[in-house]
Amino acid sequence: MKRHYDAASSPGSFCPVCHRGRLRPFFWGRDLTGTVPGEFSLVRCEICSLSLLWPIPDKRQVFSFYPDDYYQFGAKQRAKIIRRAMRVSHSWRSILPKRNYSFLGHTRLGCLLKVDLPYSPVFPFSEIVEGIDNRRILDIGCGTGEFLLAMKNMGWETWGVEPNLVAATVAKSLGLRVFHGELNEASLPAGYFQVIRLHHVLEHIYNPVETMREIHRLLSKEGRLIVTVPNIGGMGFKIFGRFWWGLDLPRHIFHYSPGSLSTLAEETGFRIVRIFHHGSKSILVRSLSLAISRKKSWQRIVRRLPPVQLVGNILQWLGKISRRSEEFTAFLRRLPLPETVGQSGSDR
Repeated sequence: MKRHYDAASSPGSFCPVCHRGRLRPFFWGRDLTGTVPGEFSLVRCEICSLSLLWPIPDKRQVFSFYPDDYYQFGAKQRAKIIRRAMRVSHSWRSILPKRNYSFLGHTRLGCLLKVDLPYSPVFPFSEIVEGIDNRRILDIGCGTGEFLLAMKNMGWETWGVEPNLVAATVAKSLGLRVFHGELNEASLPAGYFQVIRLHHVLEHIYNPVETMREIHRLLSKEGRLIVTVPNIGGMGFKIFGRFWWGLDLPRHIFHYSPGSLSTLAEETGFRIVRIFHHGSKSILVRSLSLAISRKKSWQRIVRRLPPVQLVGNILQWLGKISRRSEEFTAFLRRLPLPETVGQSGSDR
């Protein structure tokens, strides 16, 4: 079995986020999708507990980790599906004017009703954006643009950044303002945005400190940052280890817990105000099916078995009440950057 990286080859390196703790060998894992063969090494900071792929891959390596069909549908087909879902959503919402539609759960109707409604029973988005006058939002890693389309329909000025060409093409075809490329290439105006969102994106970024400082530059003085990431400190990783679907090696480069994300925030001029723990039954069920069988054909069958679904529900509930869920969303406030990391003129 080929090992792409060897944690023991660089003993004692310092954490790229807190710069105080040394990195120690932590874990070996494989690509559970079977896209990239071999094993990958994770190391962990002995002080802030940040876990990361080691050595950190460069930009060229990162893009090689993604298969050509990472987005399931072609641009035209996916845009057509989104537009159809939006039309159905508007029609049904006029009949069932319920704000969150949580009573419908994850039924097809419930999903359609919520396709253009960026609220959630577990994450009160409306509370976080309350009181904002100049409603400008940037979605980094905006994918095919469903969230931005919802915000645009609610009267927000929307901007997006997306490195995947297929996804960016879909978003643009929906009439959205989306830059194809990386954030540091977009040359966006400083202090322009009131809200910036990173939804299951930060774990993919190979330069999180640089990215967070650029986000700090882009946000207004009272700007708000919303980050959602898998929780390596959660119950799922403790139970399933290398079979935990949330690892997604090697595409997930940095692996966060609430504590390590707090360290990253403090180092880059942010403060976590609130954390929302929300389970992911799909991660748990996939992890359980992988632990039972490595054959994809069997995994599809196992995931549908009632006992497996029941275990997924129970673990999801336990993770949520113990605040060790599969993923979490952090609401962060922008603070002035200290002189040591370089202040912008607006902070002086």
